[in-house]
Amino acid sequence: MYATAFALSFYAVNSLDGFGILLEPKHKEMITFQKRIIKYRDHVFTFLYHPDVPPDNNGSERAIRNVKVKKKYPDSSKYIMLLKTLPS
Repeated sequence: MYATAFALSFYAVNSLDGFGILLEPKHKEMITFQKRIIKYRDHVFTFLYHPDVPPDNNGSERAIRNVKVKKKYPDSSKYIMLLKTLPS
């Protein structure tokens, strides 16, 4: 569903008036999605015009992963040390 909405919104964003495709009122989620894409089109499609900008935020998520894991399991290093000292 979202892939279709994205394709429709991409077409609408790139049309002359910004609303190239009018969706039926029963598709409220798609209309909301389309309006959001049109509103933030300068920010959402930045990666299309600037090759050095990645299309995802995986690098940012990887950067904070260790912090989040340590927050979720604050004493994990103590348990690992305990397990290493136990006989096998």
